[in-house]
Amino acid sequence: MKTNLKIIMVVILVLVIILADFLCYAIVVNEDKPAKGEYVFPLEPVWQVDGAGGTPFGNVLSINVSDSGYVYCRDLKNREYYIFNNDGKYTGIFGTRGEGPGEVKQVGGARVSLVGDKVIIQDIDKIIFYSREGKFIRSVLNNRNSRPAAVFLNENEFISAPTTIMGNSDKAKMKYVNLKTGQEKVITDFTLFKGGVIQRDNARAVAVIPTITPVMVVGKHGDKLYFGMNDKYEIYITDIDGKEHGSFSLNRKQTAVSLKEKEDYMVRLTKGLAPDDLARQLAKTLPNEETYFANIQSHNGLLYLYRSHFIPGSHQQIDIFSSDGKYLYRGFVRVKPGLTITAGPTIQNNCIYMVLEDQEGEITLNKYNTVLPQ
Repeated sequence: MKTNLKIIMVVILVLVIILADFLCYAIVVNEDKPAKGEYVFPLEPVWQVDGAGGTPFGNVLSINVSDSGYVYCRDLKNREYYIFNNDGKYTGIFGTRGEGPGEVKQVGGARVSLVGDKVIIQDIDKIIFYSREGKFIRSVLNNRNSRPAAVFLNENEFISAPTTIMGNSDKAKMKYVNLKTGQEKVITDFTLFKGGVIQRDNARAVAVIPTITPVMVVGKHGDKLYFGMNDKYEIYITDIDGKEHGSFSLNRKQTAVSLKEKEDYMVRLTKGLAPDDLARQLAKTLPNEETYFANIQSHNGLLYLYRSHFIPGSHQQIDIFSSDGKYLYRGFVRVKPGLTITAGPTIQNNCIYMVLEDQEGEITLNKYNTVLPQ
């Protein structure tokens, strides 16, 4: 009798554990109707600059802003990384071209990240660390193609999610990586998109554009990871050990993209870097629809999913969710008609930073005060 009672107790305990895990995993399905409606971010101008030390901006791909308000611009056309302080004053460049300490092989093309007041460039074969002012600190060997850092947890730990095809495999693994200890841990695996690749004259060209090329997009909120292949509007929630905590989705139709729009975009993007005919060939291999989201961020306890806009325009839509995936706001950052948002908006410390281009082709870096939704 005692033996049977023990068996029953063990079974009950197992069922309780299973039930607890089930209750912790929530699946949220959202219609394209935010619970709190539309939110337009107010924009109060703070400063504007039209270049870096007398050099006009070329093609600024991204803006990163530190906690102390320093701004780092990655300019693909000029092949430079620019630094501006909190007042918008240009203070210099970092990551100059070369293969020595602190130098970058793929200047302007390598991604920039921030951890606290440290600036990080992911070069082809290493991760390079700089001070807030752009002074070289150290570098760590790392193959960007097979182990790119999608999200830095701190300066020694990151989450890796490849975006390009490696060898003949179409499978990739999202991993936790510790640079200090060398530890790697698989969180999940996923299927890589095979389009956007052409072969010509024994050379291979790959186009990865998150607004149209399906890629794994990863964000962090607290101790949780939020990620998903962006050709589906479905986000999974885990911890860094890969334990599942839920998922959420949004029922929305994709936006079609014409061949001409793809060709015009690729020619403009690669101007001065590749022949126009090669750009047009690459355009033909790209999908005919936008992806759903291109970035996942966390601000004031809410999740910001930047909607993919393949054709730059005068607004950026940001879908705003609760941490458990409830669709709260359809957010918009809007600028004046005639202006185009070419980089950003980047949100930091209740400010919005954007690179804007007017109808005459003048490019400016802009800072605004704003108010974030609650």
